[in-house]
Amino acid sequence: MKRQPIEYSSHEKITAVEFVDLLKRSTLDQRRPVKDPSAIQKMLDYGNILVTAWSGDTLVGVSRALVIFLFVATSPTWPLMRPINGRELGRD
Repeated sequence: MKRQPIEYSSHEKITAVEFVDLLKRSTLDQRRPVKDPSAIQKMLDYGNILVTAWSGDTLVGVSRALVIFLFVATSPTWPLMRPINGRELGRD
């Protein structure tokens, strides 16, 4: 069975529900406030950069970064759907 290619987007907006679903599929839900939709929405709203990874219509990864616009960027969240983890996302 052929793997579907991963496509990346820096302009595709995702909802808090989609983000929570991915966090649960990646096990990061154990360390993120998934029961607090307001907090999840703020995570999406206040990150400077959001890059999503898609396998067809399925969200399989997110990179959310905070940038100070000088030198440093920090990326506190990199959830990857478990079956995708290990496929070297970002190196395609």
